[in-house]
Amino acid sequence: MIRLEDVFTRISNNRLRAWCPECDLGSNRPQGTVTINEDYAFCHKCQKTWHFDEDEKIHKREEYVLSNTKAVVSVDKGGYADARNAFINGWEKFVKAMDLPWNDQCLKMPVGVRKNDDGKPQLVFQINDNHVKHHKGKQFGDAQCKMFGTPQLSKDYLILCEGEKDVVTAYCQGAPAITFTSGAGALPAELTMPTGYNKLYIIYDNDEKGIKGAKKVAKRLFSKEIELYAVDWENKPSGYDITDWFNDGNTLENLLRLCKRYGESAVDLGGMQSFSMSQFRTTFNQLPRPIIDSLFYDGDIMGIAGGTNVGKSVFSLQLSMCLAMGVPFMNYRIPTAQRVLHVQFELKDESFSGLIRNVSKPLMDQYPIESENLDKNLRFTGDGQSNLFQDKWDIIDANLVHEEYDVLVVDNLYTSTQLSMSKNSDIMELLRKIVNIKKKHKVAIVLVSHHKKIGEMTPLDVSQLLGGSAYSNFLDCLVQMADARRVPGLKVMKITKVRSHNELHNVPVGIKMINIDEEDRRELYFKYMKPLPKNEMYWYSDPKESNEERVLAAVMTDGHNFSTSAFAAALESVMKLSSNTAVYNWLKRMESQGLIRKLDHGYYCKVTTELDDFLD
Repeated sequence: MIRLEDVFTRISNNRLRAWCPECDLGSNRPQGTVTINEDYAFCHKCQKTWHFDEDEKIHKREEYVLSNTKAVVSVDKGGYADARNAFINGWEKFVKAMDLPWNDQCLKMPVGVRKNDDGKPQLVFQINDNHVKHHKGKQFGDAQCKMFGTPQLSKDYLILCEGEKDVVTAYCQGAPAITFTSGAGALPAELTMPTGYNKLYIIYDNDEKGIKGAKKVAKRLFSKEIELYAVDWENKPSGYDITDWFNDGNTLENLLRLCKRYGESAVDLGGMQSFSMSQFRTTFNQLPRPIIDSLFYDGDIMGIAGGTNVGKSVFSLQLSMCLAMGVPFMNYRIPTAQRVLHVQFELKDESFSGLIRNVSKPLMDQYPIESENLDKNLRFTGDGQSNLFQDKWDIIDANLVHEEYDVLVVDNLYTSTQLSMSKNSDIMELLRKIVNIKKKHKVAIVLVSHHKKIGEMTPLDVSQLLGGSAYSNFLDCLVQMADARRVPGLKVMKITKVRSHNELHNVPVGIKMINIDEEDRRELYFKYMKPLPKNEMYWYSDPKESNEERVLAAVMTDGHNFSTSAFAAALESVMKLSSNTAVYNWLKRMESQGLIRKLDHGYYCKVTTELDDFLD
């Protein structure tokens, strides 16, 4: 193994630099042109290389280009040797021209200067022997992301800068510093940080890239053994950096004071805030303000869904009016009047105007005092059917910027966008936009949407929702509607999703559409009835008398009560079935359908309620 002293007669104190015995021995330059590495040394002026291992042979690197990649530009084309000479011979002139707060310590860094295409001075950095980088320009040789840093200094901290220029600036102020050569947020694939430091100050530029980049590298570099700090530039202009700081006459000590401890909370690293049990209970001790009691709260997104022509537009419009007035909706209390923006893409404006008149009249008649709130609190957008199936959410955002609202009602989701409600990727893109609008404007949202096309009637369930689980999981509460074939105008309403306790969760409820169309009186609204008796499927079945109802009508009863033997006689009379198994199966099926209820062993009763009057 060859020793440094066997080759060089003049070596720097840190043994990282030497004066070349071939071209530089007698010069008075403050820094030698030879960079000393672990197993070899290289002169940037005459390009001579020395290998310290006597058996080492120099092999010329074969350059090749992979398909679909950029060709590697030879490091020689970076012109570092000439740039270095120019800098060493006139560094004070260049530093002044480029307005850099550098002193003669900059000569200890591998930096040169050249003229760019505009004839202006441009810094050139030698990252290593096979990597040269023009400041804010091209890179030459192996341009993969690497660490570029200052010589070791006897400090307990290290500064991480955004670029090479700032590294030299920090070094000139007496601070050890590093950067990564591919810009803010970039990190080498394999990274080994310098040892000997227990504090790392991340001082990136004051712009969006710098802020995001600082968070990214902080997450990667986070360690319990090293204290992380990040600069808070406070009111400094966009793009402000460490070089600007020292140009303004500030000190290194005050710069480090600007840096705040980073990583004490997971939020600093892009994570979520965590709490102990007592902290959580103390922090989140206020329940969200209810907009509709036990159903819809501040910041919620509520869904209304149903099949075609079930009355979703009337239902959502009636909801908007009740919210604006502060009056009950479908037997649910609305504690306070809300400011509501109702956006609809279902009807032409002229048709919707008529709907507004017909839906509002019974509410105004029933609540004459609260009706004054309608004009004050409720706004409608015009031009409802223009540009259907194109994105409307930027337009909605503009309306919410112009005026504050508590609740946004959109009828309907399908026609508010050009995105497909059948593709998960499209659904997620749309939902992200909706959530961003909700957070930006602090508004609760009601979305009207459709059911999938299903051939056979089934009990209302979130699986029927167009948009699938990606959409239903996103909602805080969901109200679904369906036609009840048993009674004209009767609808089944069911709350199929809710995040708070609600006694009617998954309970089918009867609501009736009242449609009065007389010359001097036109009204259209939903009237709440009550939870539906019997099985939900009963109300979807054809109104003609079923076999079960024919059998039940033939049973001899005592009031509404009957015995198993009486039922068996009726079953044999109507259906010609007499076995005990048939009797047992029919009783069990009719009980599950809500037609009968078991009282005791061998005794049952017919189930009747006020809603049975609808069948007369």
